[in-house]
Amino acid sequence: MKSGKHSRLRKEMWLNRKVKDMQYSKTWKYLYPCVFFGYGNELTEKLRSISRMSLIKQIFVGSEKSELGIPAIFLLLEGTTTSFETILNNFRISPAYLDDYGVGEFDERFHILALRVPDEHAYNMFMESKYSKMYSEAELDRLFRTPTGYIKPYEVLAKTEQGLNNLLDIIGDEYSPAEVEEYDSCLDMSQEVFCEEMLQGLRKERA
Repeated sequence: MKSGKHSRLRKEMWLNRKVKDMQYSKTWKYLYPCVFFGYGNELTEKLRSISRMSLIKQIFVGSEKSELGIPAIFLLLEGTTTSFETILNNFRISPAYLDDYGVGEFDERFHILALRVPDEHAYNMFMESKYSKMYSEAELDRLFRTPTGYIKPYEVLAKTEQGLNNLLDIIGDEYSPAEVEEYDSCLDMSQEVFCEEMLQGLRKERA
């Protein structure tokens, strides 16, 4: 029982984590899991490690400085030049690695790490805001189930009754349940694509 509880807590650390400086993204909640678990234990442990170190500040599905042309996510990291060099060297040998670069003029604290999304179907459905079509039942079990049950994004991805109730609490009587196709709002690319203006809030918080 104890190990199951710890397993759930570890999973919630990266999936449901509260980001103090930014509201965490849909990319983080719905798309990141297939990258986190999609390349085997080695990458999972690397990502878990930087999560424990609180280096991940946000996760995006795009970046204004990058046009990779393939399914990717972009992790905004905050740390020191020394920590970045060691960490990024570890990621550069991973099959998931695509690119990394510093962001923020005259500020070396922030860095973007781009990783390939291994599930093109999940990526395409995500980009169309069709969250409930991203994963099969088996994939939902693998990515979102812990020994004690499913973690919160599952409610949207599997369109559970609780997920619907959560949505209706937000939208009220504007729509009937029969009119609701997905249990979360459409992607807002102003929140899901990184631009350097987003760093201003983080800088103010650190000042």
